[in-house]
Amino acid sequence: MLVKDIMTRTVITVSKSTPVEEIAKLLLARHVSGVPVVDDTGRVLGLVSEGDLMRRVADLSLIHISE
Repeated sequence: MLVKDIMTRTVITVSKSTPVEEIAKLLLARHVSGVPVVDDTGRVLGLVSEGDLMRRVADLSLIHISE
């Protein structure tokens, strides 16, 4: 099996100003685990994944617990 056999062909992207909540909703709605972050020219700046969102939520939970 090759990457081409399992990859998502319709790539959904976000900008660096996209709200995190919107990205979470997008991942759920599109059944994907990550999205590329692109600039105005379409150049890839990075990637946001489900794991990134989960770690952020976990970090925020720890902050609230320790307060």
